[in-house]
Parts: sequence; structure tokens; C-alpha cells
Amino acid sequence: MPPWARGTIWDCENPEDCRPLAEPQDDHPDSLRPDVFAEWAEFLGWSDVDIVHQLRSGGLRAHHDSLSMDTVLAFHHGSLLENFPAADKVTSADLGKGWISRAAKGHHLPVIPARVIPRGVALQPRYRREKDGSLVEFLKPRVTTDESFPRCGDVESPNAATPGDQTSVELPAATDLPRAAAVVAAAGARVGLYAIDFSDAYRYCVVHPFDRWTQCVLWADGVHVEERGVFGQAWMPQRFQRISALALAAARHRIELFDLTFPPAPASTAWTSARQDLHPDHSRRDYAHVYIDDTGGVGLTDLVPRSSWPTWLHDVDLGEAARATDGLRETCERAGPWPRRPWQDAADTAGGASGHPEARYAIHARIAVGTFRELGFSVSAAKLQIADAIIQLGFKADAESRRISVPDAKRDAMLADTTILRGKKPVEMSRVQRYVGRLTHLATVLPALKGRLHAGYSLIALAGGNKRGRSQKVLFTQGRQPSQEKFQSLLDVAEGMLVRGDSVPFAGRLGFPNPVSVGMPVFVTDASGFEGFGGWTVRGKHLVFCAALWPEPVLAALRCERFSVSAAELFTQAAVAAAIGGAGEWGVFIGDSSAACNAVAKGSSSTPQMRDMLGILLAVAPGTTWLSVHVHREHNTVADDLSKLRLGDVARFAHSRGLTPDERPMPSWVVRALLDHLEHTEAQPDPTSDNTPVGVVQTAPDRGDTSMG
Repeated sequence: MPPWARGTIWDCENPEDCRPLAEPQDDHPDSLRPDVFAEWAEFLGWSDVDIVHQLRSGGLRAHHDSLSMDTVLAFHHGSLLENFPAADKVTSADLGKGWISRAAKGHHLPVIPARVIPRGVALQPRYRREKDGSLVEFLKPRVTTDESFPRCGDVESPNAATPGDQTSVELPAATDLPRAAAVVAAAGARVGLYAIDFSDAYRYCVVHPFDRWTQCVLWADGVHVEERGVFGQAWMPQRFQRISALALAAARHRIELFDLTFPPAPASTAWTSARQDLHPDHSRRDYAHVYIDDTGGVGLTDLVPRSSWPTWLHDVDLGEAARATDGLRETCERAGPWPRRPWQDAADTAGGASGHPEARYAIHARIAVGTFRELGFSVSAAKLQIADAIIQLGFKADAESRRISVPDAKRDAMLADTTILRGKKPVEMSRVQRYVGRLTHLATVLPALKGRLHAGYSLIALAGGNKRGRSQKVLFTQGRQPSQEKFQSLLDVAEGMLVRGDSVPFAGRLGFPNPVSVGMPVFVTDASGFEGFGGWTVRGKHLVFCAALWPEPVLAALRCERFSVSAAELFTQAAVAAAIGGAGEWGVFIGDSSAACNAVAKGSSSTPQMRDMLGILLAVAPGTTWLSVHVHREHNTVADDLSKLRLGDVARFAHSRGLTPDERPMPSWVVRALLDHLEHTEAQPDPTSDNTPVGVVQTAPDRGDTSMG
């Protein structure tokens, strides 16, 4: 390209007449409606004026201004060629909808410069249950776009050139909706839940023409230009979340007007008075949030007759019109049973009861769907959930039991994967990565997993799974290597959790209960790096304590720093709890090791040795939630005396406080667990001593495509 033409994006749709790319003027069907967004933003006083400006000014901007204006031509990944029919079906549909431009004439580039982005097909393993009850695994193809290409060399990829402030996004947690449901239910009424899914979310977002040169795609008839957002763009989640937030604000405004027009029964006096000094939003008995393209909401279950609804709401179809039933005419004034509603199938999947169409929370869902459609979103009626139990953000939320748990389908799939990973045959790296990724997600809600996840991370890292393009695609998860044994222990914990159906309440306590009023045990502990370990508590008129010298192998490990003092302090907490006993739902540790206190508070640690000590603590008191309080050493004198076996000083302290000293023996099994740990770590080989990762099978050279997505 001659120097005078550089720095300009050229429209080369007609290769005989290339012109500088013009400002956008075209209207895009099947896309979001910028003018409607602008009206709502002005009405609500929306502060994010930039996203509205992008919508109204030709499309969303990537803002990767540092991206070099180089033409990069890339062919597709091998996975696309191997699964071309699936990719062609998706691409042909996008072409038919006008989401991808027509190919330039004569197989020329439609725009210069151009980033021709490779595509691939990720085969995502899924399970389906057959009529005989068995689970069958199948592969579901998903077309992927690799906006991170190229990954090396002098030219940056579009994703690499996108600054961090254009990709950061704040999203709701899986526990937010259940907590909101518990708060609303505390007002004294039953609640229901709903979930709304946008179809082809990103594809309804037009990308500004000045950024489309970075998303060209080669197909059988030539090079096309993607005109919509695609999955794989680092900046797209942030843009869509900002758009969805404005859409939800509009829907919630309408929901608020509906509830003001048709108010529910008053909330309890205690609930109302507790909120009198808070923002008015805290007094609303509904809640909704949006996670990219998934909306979840909470509302009351009282009925509001259809005859009272606003006229526009009658025209919002939630899939009933597609059924040969009188679903739209059913009212709370007529006796049931009602015709089967479209969202009943989703309620069956989650194991709940579907909501009545005239229940307040079902009306809230209808208002939200109607508002979203006015703004240009496509809402999937088939995925709509309106029930007392729904699946949202990967978890089942049950308003009746007020518990969060793993959905049945996900539990069954993970149990099937657990069986495969227990086998002696080598398994695909991708299966291990997917399994550990799912456990990581579950750990955000089920804390018992947190302390064990590093076993999965370590196995993947040792096998080279964190490096793209490695040839080691298969590994053994069963074996005698420490990483394999720890991974099998992780499988034990995960399998037990899944089989038991572990769950957590909608809303845990916001603070730790008062130890005195609840009567929970408070253990004061200390460990010496040269002598011993011990701790004490007060039970009635007794000062109950335990103390012991370190066995010689432990002292040797402490001297050579193979066993850290912080780990010794954490072990001491577990040992004292085991010796004195009495741990119930809650317990408190007091000690002078900040590292030990932090590990207990987080339920995990970046240090393998600390994680092993947490495992011993979990074995001592598996159902106890601990609070670990750090104090300065000068305020921990009694426990310090115990760690140095100065039992006479401890007895004198007890008598000075009117207490009777009561010594308890240190359980031998706890000390044995520590010795086993030290023997295990001493025998563990250095994973860096060999260039071949432990437990990995060398397979055919990787073509750099099968792990994409």
C-alpha cells in the first residue's frame, strides 16, 4: 500500500473503485433499537451516555486504538475442516440473516486493511439420558471465532490490543438472586423466581463499520465481513452488559409502576422498619439482575387478575400463542386445572412448580420480556423459567427450601466424568480441564471444595495443560505420583458432595455469631518451632488444655524449614480442636500466626503445605465454620506456655482465675496424619527434574485447533 493510503480504512467492495470507508448510514433489521434505548436513557437519567452514543452512532466500538492497521490473512483451524457441515450450517444461517456481509467480488478483500480471523469448531461433550435411564455422552459442535490470532510475532491480535478498561466488567454472583429472594421472603410472603434468556445475544449488536475490518471471515465464496458482535471478542461482554443493564433498568421501572398500581399486601412491620433509613430500592419486594444475556428475578406470588393489566401487557406472548390451548384466557377467577404452560417444561427440569400466569412474579417476567422485545432483543420462550425453582448461573435455586444446589443434569454429568477420571486408562486433557473448571465454578457457592481445587490445578500444570499448542493431550489421572494421588482425593471430595446433594442456604449469615451467646468453643493455640504445641479453652469452671512435644521427625523438618512454622501453627489449631472437642456448627481459633488465620478464613491457601493442614482441620471438624482471630504474641502468653510445656505456669494461671486445670491427651491419629504428610512430601520427586511431565502420554503432534474455544 502506498504511503499516502496508509492509516485509512478502504472500502473495496468494488475492487475497481476503492474508496475511504464512509460513515454508517444503513439501517439494520433484526438488531437492537437505538432510538428506543435513547428514550429510556433520557427518561431514567442513565449515567452511561457512552453506550447509548455507540448504539446511535453506527454501532459498538472496540476502542483497540493501538491495533496496528496491518492486513493479516489466516486460514481456519483444522477443527473447522473436520466439522465443516456444522460450521457451514451456522455461517449460512448468519449470511441469510444479513449478519455477515456478502463476499467481495472476485475473491478480493472487501476492506483494506483486513484481519481475516480464523474460525474453529469446539466439540463440547454433553450427556443425555436415554429412555432406559442410562447416560450417553455426545459431542455438541460450537463454532468459535479466534480473535486472539495471531498469538506471536510482531503483529498484535485484536484481543491483545484491547486495553483492560475496555474488557473489565462487573457481573452478579450466583448467590445474589437467592440472597435477594431470602430478603424479600423475610417480609412475610412467598416468593417465586424467573429467568429470561436472550437468543443470539451478541448477534443483535451492530459493530461500527470502522471496527469491522478486524472481523473478516473467509468462506467458500470469498471473504466476508462480520457486521455483528461475535463470541470471542474480548471487549464484547462489557458492551453487552452495559446494554443489558439499561434494558433491565427500563423493565424494573415498569415493574415498579405495576406494583404501585396494584400493590401487594403490606410487608411485616419489622421488615419495613429495618429499611426506613435505607435507599427506597431496599424497600422494594422484587429484585432482578442481568448476567450478560441471562436475566434473573424475584417477586411475590400473590395473584393480580388479567383483567386489571395494562393493555400493552396483554400482547406480550410468552409462548402461549404457539399452544393450542386457552392459556391466554385463564384467570385466577376460574377454577383449574390450567392448560400446560410453555414454561412448565423448564420448571420440571429444575424440579419446581411452574408459576400461575397471574402470579405477581410471573407478571414481572412478562413485563421484562415485553420491554426487552421493544428494545430489540430476541427472547427465547423455550428457555423461559417462571417457577418456585429455577436454574440460574449454573445452580439450582429453590424458593421453597431456600437452598442453592447443583442441578440434577450437571450432577449426573459430573458423576459420569468422575467415574471416567477414576479409571486407569489415559484421558483427554480437555476433560480434566473441563472437570476442574466446573469444580471451580461450584466452589463459588459450595465452600468445601475450595481447599481441594489446587490438586486439579497442579495436575493440569504438571501435564503442560496451561500451555497452548502442547502435544501432550492425554494424561493418566490414576497412579502413584503425588499429583495423581491428590487428584484422586479431589475426586473423592467432589463425588461425595455430588452424591449427597450438598446445598447451601439462600442467605448465609452476614456476620459471625456472638461466641458467648451461642456458646461456641473458643480455642487459643500456639506452636513453637523448637519444642511443642498446644492450646486451651474455658469450659464452665475448668481451664481445659492440651500440650505435646513435637515428634523428632517434625522437629527435624522445622529445623531444615521443610515444615514451616505457619503450617505448624495451623496444624496446632486442628490438633487442639481434636483433643478438646466440642466443635459444632461454629468455632473460634485465637492465635498469633497471621498466615494460619488467613488460611482458615479463606478455606484455602496458595501453599500446598497449608492446604494439607486445612485438610486435617476438615477431617477434625467437617461441618464446622471457623473464625480465626489473630493476636499479637505478647497477648498469647498462656498458649505460648503450653507450646513450651510449661504446664506449671498454666496451672497457676488457671487457679488465679478461679479455674480448675483439666488436661486432655493429644489424639494419636492427628499426630499420625502430620507424620504421614511429612513422609509423603519427603518422598515426593521434584516435578521439574525431568522435561517430560509426570503421567503424560505423548500423542500425535497438535495442529493447534482442537482445544480452541
